[in-house]
Amino acid sequence: MAANTDYNAVSSSATTITIGKIDQAPLTITPTFTTYNTALALGVSGGSDNGTVTYTLDDAGTAGCSITSGVLSAPTVGTCTVTATMAGDTDYNAVSSSATTNHHREDRAGGTDDHLDVWRP
Repeated sequence: MAANTDYNAVSSSATTITIGKIDQAPLTITPTFTTYNTALALGVSGGSDNGTVTYTLDDAGTAGCSITSGVLSAPTVGTCTVTATMAGDTDYNAVSSSATTNHHREDRAGGTDDHLDVWRP
């Protein structure tokens, strides 16, 4: 504080101020549909830093799912659970999202189609 006619100048001791990272926007796994026995190239929407995204198979489930380089394969009817994580950077924390995939048969006009839907908990 500057001096005036009544007071001498004064200053504080040095203070450390920590600026922390912020959380990214929520992440959503996409797309949500593929036909039977067709590999599903996983992607995400959301996040804040465009960081590298990695995919983890949390549970191969009854569908016997596998992931290779961000591509999900579900060879049989059933479910599996996947987590996507977008890396953080100097400004943002990492963010993750999980989705359970449900591979089933659905009757449609003119026949039966197998497809894969992704359900978010």
